[in-house]
Amino acid sequence: TMVRFNPDATRSLILATNQGVKRELLKTTGYILKTQFDPTNQIVFCLYTRLGRDKGSGTELYLSAIDVLTGQDTTLVRRPNKINGHMSLAPDGSQLLFDDIEASEQRSISVLKNEIGQAITGGTLWMLPLNSNRQSNSSKNSVPMASKLSISGIQPSWLP
Repeated sequence: TMVRFNPDATRSLILATNQGVKRELLKTTGYILKTQFDPTNQIVFCLYTRLGRDKGSGTELYLSAIDVLTGQDTTLVRRPNKINGHMSLAPDGSQLLFDDIEASEQRSISVLKNEIGQAITGGTLWMLPLNSNRQSNSSKNSVPMASKLSISGIQPSWLP
């Protein structure tokens, strides 16, 4: 996958294959933070931001599963008033870890800062179970629910 910066100030997630095929999978008014393919390379998980639809609303953080063949985008998580985060897919594709970062505009001696320079004041970790039989699921509208982990942290990553 790659990101294309569009003339209308949006960004597009592009699937570029080794056969020269380029196809837009997602378009957002925010930033595309991370993508990761499932083990079958049929689904790409994308963590991205989007400007709020209402005037005065902040940026929203989204986690989506996009079917590479059909282009169907399924929103798994939407976090209002969030501007960044991290995700990590389990090597077997069964679960996805992501964080919910709390940041402050105020000056801090914190060494940890987010991508735009705000001091990180805390982080909540979430685990999202994924349906490995997503294509054969008769209820295509079923979206798994994330569970808050009992430990805090930032930038989760599965170990090999």
